[in-house]
Amino acid sequence: MGPQYSPHPARRVLELPLVERATFRELAAAEPVPAEALRGAPPAIRTVEAAIPAHHVLVVGYQSPDKGLETLTVEPLAIRYNPAHHVVLYCWLPDQDTLASLRLDRIASAEDTGRSFEPRTTDV
Repeated sequence: MGPQYSPHPARRVLELPLVERATFRELAAAEPVPAEALRGAPPAIRTVEAAIPAHHVLVVGYQSPDKGLETLTVEPLAIRYNPAHHVVLYCWLPDQDTLASLRLDRIASAEDTGRSFEPRTTDV
């Protein structure tokens, strides 16, 4: 079962299953990646960086260790260190209706669709 949306006059608030709540907690506690750590990053990563504050939907080519290269539509939220200290993109996958963390070193391509999205929030 996907997330349930609570009515709220000012924003969309998610009521998430426990697994997704854990990922949101991970994001909330994650250490930010300093801008200088991303200097010299490939163009795909610069596209991801620019889409976060603009709230633009991206189509990314992601090299999954178990599925190979897959194309994902993502709503990028933040670039952070995960608990294993990998640099990851925390994002919403609207086609799967779930939150995900994608390792930046596995993002092969990123295209900004120009479509905007309303960032989701949750109480964790």
